[in-house]
Amino acid sequence: MLRTRFNHMTVYNLILRQQQHTKTFAFFIILIFSLLAYVASTHFMPKLGVLLILQLAIVVISMPCNRVVTNVSCFIFALIYNYFFTLPHYSFHMTELEDIINTIVFLVVSFLTSDFSNRYREKSEALKQAEMRSNILLSVSHDLRTPLSSIIGSLETFKEYQHQISDEKKAELIDGSIEESHRLHRYIENLLQLVKLKHSPVELKMHKHRIEDITQHLESRVANPRFKMDINVSQPIMVQDALLEQAIYNMVDNALRYSPADKPVILKAYDLEQLLYIQVMDYGEGIPKQHRDQIFDAFYSSRTGDMGYGGSGLGLAVAKGIVDAHRGHVHVIENVTDDEGTQFGCVIEIQIPVGLTHE
Repeated sequence: MLRTRFNHMTVYNLILRQQQHTKTFAFFIILIFSLLAYVASTHFMPKLGVLLILQLAIVVISMPCNRVVTNVSCFIFALIYNYFFTLPHYSFHMTELEDIINTIVFLVVSFLTSDFSNRYREKSEALKQAEMRSNILLSVSHDLRTPLSSIIGSLETFKEYQHQISDEKKAELIDGSIEESHRLHRYIENLLQLVKLKHSPVELKMHKHRIEDITQHLESRVANPRFKMDINVSQPIMVQDALLEQAIYNMVDNALRYSPADKPVILKAYDLEQLLYIQVMDYGEGIPKQHRDQIFDAFYSSRTGDMGYGGSGLGLAVAKGIVDAHRGHVHVIENVTDDEGTQFGCVIEIQIPVGLTHE
């Protein structure tokens, strides 16, 4: 009960913060467009032109703001038009029928604009949700079936021929089933984490941690001789350690999959001023510039150079969501070389504020 109440308070605070941002945005738009209309009217623009400028402002406000903020802005613009642009000036009285009709038409069109914008946002969000569900179903149908088929096949072979095959072959079948089980577990973890990040506010439990503790646990989790670390962080960091570890793990797992089996994958971490930098570097084929933003999208996956393992397109999307929750930034950097001057194929970098306090 207490946890549910806390989650509700978190959502409520986020909604209040978002509403405050939209109100501030609407205030500045009202101010800027009102000044623009006033300056234009004193030089060359007739009243209908002024109304068009104010109408354009309503369109701008309606795109990010909700219906209440937009409708209030409509009334404010109507009052501004009445006070500054109709006779008698600097008064809320109207003496000309044309001005009254223009104001009524302005309000009607503005309210319709607000309603259309709100409906458009709702439809867009519904389409995004539908696309998300469709992608999840498509991904699940493929990425769950593949390891499950392998596990079932290995276990059926073991059961059917256990008295006829060698111990070495038995161990190979069991190891293969375990490996596919871990792959299935990672996929489900990422899928659940992605859905959580996409559909609910992330409640971070921030504590001070040594990056060495996080990376040591990560190293035992990766358990791959190709994985190397270079850690040089002088201060503790304020993070949720399990989430940050998951983000780094996804990046390392991606690098191991998309780089040659005889080349290392290097994790480098250091702090500079108040930022923590984490870089995952590999000697793979790299990512074309036109795809560098897409690799952090859910279900986007390139099979080029994946060493035959493929990918679900979830790992980096989850990593980005976790980094964003820590108010950090993740991106691909280029032209990075090792100590011998050899250029890395791909380097993905995380930047996170060291002393972040989560409100």
